[in-house]
Parts: sequence; structure tokens; C-alpha cells
Amino acid sequence: MRGIPLLARSIRIVPDPQNERPGLYREGAGHVLRIAFDGTRVGVQARIPRAVDPELAYEVTAWVRTERLDGSLVRLWLLWLRTNEERGDTELDRDVIVVPPGQVDWPESPLRFRRNDLPEEANALRVMVEIVDDPDQPGADRFGTAWIDDIRIQTRPKLRLSAQFLEHDPEQAQGRPAALTLDLQYLGLV
Repeated sequence: MRGIPLLARSIRIVPDPQNERPGLYREGAGHVLRIAFDGTRVGVQARIPRAVDPELAYEVTAWVRTERLDGSLVRLWLLWLRTNEERGDTELDRDVIVVPPGQVDWPESPLRFRRNDLPEEANALRVMVEIVDDPDQPGADRFGTAWIDDIRIQTRPKLRLSAQFLEHDPEQAQGRPAALTLDLQYLGLV
């Protein structure tokens, strides 16, 4: 997890205790981000946001498992930003990936989120991991661990369709499509 500040004692990059995840960020045995939770909100975010293009779609995937966090919420926040060296980062929008409770083993497939329409002025994405108490489960066990590996941010083609309408009636908001156009050049297929 390059770019993630490891300031708190409860946050470490460690060998995968189940020895099931391959070494993606370090050579040899697989290493994962381990976040211990003791009931106090924990948040970890990437220091340097990843550059994005609002003309593209993005898919974010992450491998996540938890131990004894059934009474807590584990979330991956995707913060869509406009960066400016002089004024700092401005958050334009956010999305969240919620980790299912009781994810004791590494899942068969990663958590997946896709965003097709980014804010028009977005030029960066910052990923933040957060663990907090679940207010809907008072009295639940508040101590546990989250294990996170291989957060990937990938571009995906955005499908653009356009249509002209005949016999358009603005008051009825109805019309008959005259032509449907698929922009293949935009998809990079031509």
C-alpha cells in the first residue's frame, strides 16, 4: 500500500497471517495492510491522490477481510477531488464501498465499485479506509482487525450514446428517436 501513512501503532503492513495473498507490494511472502480496531474511529488515507480524467469511467477493486468486526463498519471511501497546489484539495463528491460484516476469510473475488460519471472538475481520486462503531449494533464487540490488500484503480471505457428526436413535444417530454449513435472512436475501438 504505497502512499499510505503508517503513523498509528494500530496500522501496519505485515505478512498475510493466512499466507493466502500473493506478494503484490513486497517481494516474497504476501504482505497486507493490517488495521487493528479498539473501538476508536480509525481512518487511513493515501497521501498522494491518483490523477483521474472525468472523461473516463473508473473501477476500484480491493481485497478485504475482517476478524471480530461484526459490530463495526469497515468502509472504503473514494474521494473525488479537484487538486490545486495553491489552494489545496477540494472534495467534489464521494462514494463508499461497505465491507460485508463477518468477512473472516479472503473472499473469492474482490469488492468492486464502478463510477461512470465523475464530477466535471475532478482531476484526482483519494482512497480512504475507515473503521467505526456501527450505531445500529450497540453493545457489540468493538475490538477486531481489518486486513486490506491490492486496492486497484483502473480506467474503463465510458459508453457514449446520443440520439436525435423527431416530433419532440417539450410539454409531454416524448419523442420518437430518429437515430442512435455509438461513439466508437471515444471507446478507442477505431
